[in-house]
Amino acid sequence: MRIHRNPLIWAAVATCGIATALPIALAQKPEAPAEPEKSEPGAAAENPAADQQAWLGVAVDELHPEAGVQLGVPEGVGLSVHAVVPNSPADEAGIEERDLLTQLDDQILVSPKQLQVLVRAKKPGDSVNLTFLRKGEELKAEVALGGRSRAALVAIPPSLTTAAPARR
Repeated sequence: MRIHRNPLIWAAVATCGIATALPIALAQKPEAPAEPEKSEPGAAAENPAADQQAWLGVAVDELHPEAGVQLGVPEGVGLSVHAVVPNSPADEAGIEERDLLTQLDDQILVSPKQLQVLVRAKKPGDSVNLTFLRKGEELKAEVALGGRSRAALVAIPPSLTTAAPARR
């Protein structure tokens, strides 16, 4: 592996035989964090939605290509639901394990990260339209997104928040 010697441009990091280049600003020790903005005491308690993030409550994985062929879904489209958090917005809308999410509003779903970005771009309480397949039948559900604090999202077991590795 060749490491660029100019520290102003890039630093290379080798881990487990995989080389990753990242900007030197990320590789260097960060400076002390800036002083957080001061707010009035009790402001967070008065406005609990300030720390809220939109939340759907499903764990998904990319659809296995062979399953997509059997279901007649174009290659690379669809997210397989492998867990639904009890009492979550998805659970209340009737989403079940083994459903295949194909669309959120007007966006065709192709990756778990895309679904995460689309949901987080919304606000708690916003409604989204989910299109999904269950036993070969296309269904639609309107889902009112919930709100969760970032701390609560961290506390959810990893098995319900991260997708299993794609089976290829």
